[in-house]
Amino acid sequence: MNYTKRRISHVVGSSLALIGFGALELNAQDEEEVFELSPFTVDSSSDEGYYASETLSGTQLKSSVRDLANPITILTDEFMDDIGAVNYEEALEFMPSTKVYYGDQADFDGNSARTGNTYVSRGFRVGALTQNFFTTNIKPDSYSTERITQSRGPNSLLFGFGSVGGALDTSFKRGRFNRDSKEFAFRMDSEGSYRGTLDVNKILMEDKLALRAAFLYEDKRTHRDLQYRRRKAAYVNFTYKPFEKTTINLNGELGRTDELNPRLYLIKDTMRGWTDSPLENHEKANLRDASGAGAQNGINGVTRNFGGNPYLVRIVNDGSPVMNWARKGHSDGRWINGQRRQSAGFVNSIVNGNLVAHNGEIISIPVTTIPSGPSDRYDVNYEKRGITLQQTITESTHLELAYRYERSDTDDYRPVRRQDFELFIDNNWYLPHQFAADNADPDTPSNPYFGLPYIESNPWQFVQNRNSNQYRATLNQQIDLTGARLGEGFDLGKISLVAMAYQSDTEHYLERQELLTTISQRANGAINHPHNRVMNRYYLTGDNDPYFPADGVQQVSQDGGGRGSIVPAVETAFLNRLSPGYTPTKTESLAFLGQWQLFNNRLILTGGTRDDDLTTQNMTFGRSTVHSGVFEGFETGTLNPESVAPVTNTNYGAVFKVHRDFDIFANESTNTVSAGNFVNVFNERLANEQGDGKDFGIRAFLSDSKYIVKLNYFENQRENSISNPLRNGLIRDNGHVERYLIAMDINGFDEYIAGSPRFADYPASTNNFWSVTEDTFSKGYELEVTMNPTKNWRMMLNVSKNDTTVNDTYVNFNAWYDQFVAPVKGIEEITSALGEDEDETIGDIIADIDGKIEFANTQVGGQQIRSNTWMANFVTSYRFSEDSMFKNFRMGGNARWKEAPSVGYAESDRNVFIADQTLKGLPVFFTDVFVTYGRDWANRDQGDWEVSLRVRNLFDDDGWFPNNAVDDGTGQPAYLQMIHQAPRTYELSGRLRF
Repeated sequence: MNYTKRRISHVVGSSLALIGFGALELNAQDEEEVFELSPFTVDSSSDEGYYASETLSGTQLKSSVRDLANPITILTDEFMDDIGAVNYEEALEFMPSTKVYYGDQADFDGNSARTGNTYVSRGFRVGALTQNFFTTNIKPDSYSTERITQSRGPNSLLFGFGSVGGALDTSFKRGRFNRDSKEFAFRMDSEGSYRGTLDVNKILMEDKLALRAAFLYEDKRTHRDLQYRRRKAAYVNFTYKPFEKTTINLNGELGRTDELNPRLYLIKDTMRGWTDSPLENHEKANLRDASGAGAQNGINGVTRNFGGNPYLVRIVNDGSPVMNWARKGHSDGRWINGQRRQSAGFVNSIVNGNLVAHNGEIISIPVTTIPSGPSDRYDVNYEKRGITLQQTITESTHLELAYRYERSDTDDYRPVRRQDFELFIDNNWYLPHQFAADNADPDTPSNPYFGLPYIESNPWQFVQNRNSNQYRATLNQQIDLTGARLGEGFDLGKISLVAMAYQSDTEHYLERQELLTTISQRANGAINHPHNRVMNRYYLTGDNDPYFPADGVQQVSQDGGGRGSIVPAVETAFLNRLSPGYTPTKTESLAFLGQWQLFNNRLILTGGTRDDDLTTQNMTFGRSTVHSGVFEGFETGTLNPESVAPVTNTNYGAVFKVHRDFDIFANESTNTVSAGNFVNVFNERLANEQGDGKDFGIRAFLSDSKYIVKLNYFENQRENSISNPLRNGLIRDNGHVERYLIAMDINGFDEYIAGSPRFADYPASTNNFWSVTEDTFSKGYELEVTMNPTKNWRMMLNVSKNDTTVNDTYVNFNAWYDQFVAPVKGIEEITSALGEDEDETIGDIIADIDGKIEFANTQVGGQQIRSNTWMANFVTSYRFSEDSMFKNFRMGGNARWKEAPSVGYAESDRNVFIADQTLKGLPVFFTDVFVTYGRDWANRDQGDWEVSLRVRNLFDDDGWFPNNAVDDGTGQPAYLQMIHQAPRTYELSGRLRF
């Protein structure tokens, strides 16, 4: 009997025991029904304004929110209407301790914000969503879902593997048996967006079979001309009750999402050194030509050189051929406090919506321009289907069987790698053919683009396929012990026992294709080298938009030469220079949970444990027989042996109802964030990434629950967190570590690096890079106040304080550094030797590595970068009474405030950081208002209609807000990353029910 069968047998055995216990207990009951028949579903009938009193997001069973020690926020339909949200992304900023994700240390450029489902809760990135507690990679939308519930903090009983920050769960729409209905809704705004939905409920057999169908078309636009998100989707649900105590839900969804959702940050400033230099253009130009004559003019802080290796560039503006840019140069990165900062952003450099160089020169590129152009796309086709059976076995015994299938196919084309938009200036005097002898006038550059800024990158195309099958069996046994008493008012209450078995089988296939020339520029003929990338360059001439193409190029050599020609033979293709990844994963889980309501429901104890076995595999892919060195696809792969990671997590909570209107609660929980394939620099498997948390709080329900106050203190910790140095350039195919190892090798210093793995040594399962870990701690307070002072007036206020610090970082990198780098730092013969790039010494590389390490260590003990300590949200609406002159009107608004975030650290000396002195960005304050007019039809039974006008960002508080900074040498921030906020937007929406 295999492991899965043993687990199912265990659950069935436990289930039979519970059923037997329930049958014995049932004989002792009188005929009064004590428990509701369906503990697996909730609806909105008990919601009051902004407050929902019932939820599944505590135990996966219907529970009163007052009986749970978990910090939960439920967004009701009325609340979502009042903030104008149609999906979780538009509602994120209104939740406690929650904000939109703008990147972190492991994802510096915020790439996950472009393609993922990420947000930040309690200082931790949350990357997964669940629907009916099944993991989903498809962004949920209100057209097919009924409510959004946020559970903060680790909780393995709810979502198994997941973030320490918590999870968002949505529930799908179900067929209703009360009446037939139709609802049409639309929304459009001043940016050109429009959205339409249709929701139909049809009773096919009275009290037996109901159909729910919903349809969506959305074309969402922003203040950035090319940005959009188009989504077309259809959803259907059949709710079938063949017997009184049996409910079957069958649902499915098909859809497609097309997005152009570029990077979050303003273009990087890699031109200030050139524009601010007092030198004449000819003095700082690169005068070296292809014959080797002249000087390669690299001036520290002004210009830099590409080096002597092949560097293939196609000028997109005029369709110029691909050329070999060897020995050419560009403007230098911005220098701040004596150090090059290639990630520096433009600061105070915006005039009339255009960038301005620091010498006052206009750079004709609007700040809202999307440099990558219309080919920058992220397209997803998806399919979801599922079935759920809910069965009442006895009045106190309930069973749910559920299955979910999901498939998605993604085409992710990135004309600019990692969304890294960097503005350079061309300092090359001799182009396009690079010979001084061909220049008729030595005082005039033959390069028509000399001195112009440009953006350049090698395109990427990611092709991903995901599919998953998820199964869950849940058995609930309820036991009534209210007849047993320890004294007056001290009954033994009710017990709810839950056994849950879960299995997930997922597959994820990824190809990271790069635009390469299939005619190698390397002497060994290998294609799998960065020198065979073809760079697309777009010059900003002042009258053009830098839109990159989505195609390749073919050309023959124009000078008759071979490898390394000035205009070489080129034939491009998107190829797998890096290994594809295929990761089939199986999760098998078994959880037990108990809730005991004691002493007339004054004391509620909850506890549970969950065991997960994560089985992972990876695939080794074959190399191409046609294109030397590059990888083939799935058909050449060979699966490696399975790896199993067993994980156990727990959750304990208690609620004590001190008074009818006053509770105190506490809980402690753990969860595993990730386990499996990550390795350290020595190619050793890392420990599981683990989270744990504690919450303590009070709740008050005043004036018959018209005023509900919740205050809690939390502590959350994440250990062994993956902090991938690929993102800051330390380790990748041409990163600092690899350049160091190559330089030591070519200079004959092999003995100093003997035993160090090289980039090619890491297995495909790790995407060919190693990872480091860090430990992060977060603590704070969350206050939520929900007010329904009258039947027409709603208010919500939440205030949160989060202190998030990194306790340790780059945990397993120091050992490699101490062994292979530290011993050579004082050896002049080594540090002065040139690396593969002849403009860079080994000492330069070591200095860069030291800077990266120091930058990472910056956060240890200090406030986490990009974190806001204080955040507050307020939402309100008022519906005028029928006897008012404004009857049929409802109006309201919201205000959102965030304290200025920590964006960097002060420095006592260059790269000597002061962890308790943070550099601050800018506070953010937004206000939205709306007014709605609605009426019933002449016959109320026929339905109603309403129309709303909403103004977002009422005070037009747009502009650039800093997200990352370094000390400029005077204790003031020099901003590296700036986020653009949308200006005031007008939105018209309506709804018709009939």
